Formats: sequence, C-alpha cells, structure tokens
Amino acid sequence: MTNRKASIGAASRPIGRLTTGALSRDEWIRLERLLQGGGNTALARRNAGLIAPAGTPDAVLRKLNQALRQALNADDVKERIAADGAVANPSTPEEYALDIDREEAKWARVVRLAKAR
Repeated sequence: MTNRKASIGAASRPIGRLTTGALSRDEWIRLERLLQGGGNTALARRNAGLIAPAGTPDAVLRKLNQALRQALNADDVKERIAADGAVANPSTPEEYALDIDREEAKWARVVRLAKAR
C-alpha cells in the first residue's frame, strides 16, 4: 500500500472510515464497479475518516475503531446522520487503507487525464 503513504503521509495509520451518502456501502460498491466498466466516468463520495500516528499499536487502532463503530451505531448519531441525508458505513482500518489507495489511484488518473496542474 505505497500510495497511501503519499496521500496521508508515512507518519499515519488509518483507524476507520465513515462513508456517507444516500446509498449504502454495498450500493456504492456496485455503482462504482458499474461505472468503472463504462467509460470515462468517475464517482465521488463524501468520506470522513480517522487517522492515527505511524507506530500506533494495532491494539490501540482496534480499540479506536471499536469506539468509532459503537458511536456510529448509537441511535442519536444515526438520526443525525440520516437528517443530513446520509448513511453511516463504518469500516475496519484495513478497509479504510484500501479505500484510501483506491481513491488516490482513481483521482490521480482523473488529474492526469485532465492534464490538471
């Protein structure tokens, strides 16, 4: 996962991600797969995630991720997120790391194709 080091820095480790939007996580994945096979289309979504310093022990990451998941499963938090028209889809640290890598690769391609500087 070398791409992640460029995007969030070598001095950090993913804890977890909250993907929000009108679609569930599985629906986003299905839609993204559909779009990936269908030409020059890009899918953007709003993410919020937690990052810990590099060297943070795995046990600490797991505890933080567990707290994040517990908070996102609280009824009042679910209601607040739903009021914003979103759905919480918490992830594991590993899923978040893969997502960071995929997103960076996708948007790097968009920047290259657009010849943006």
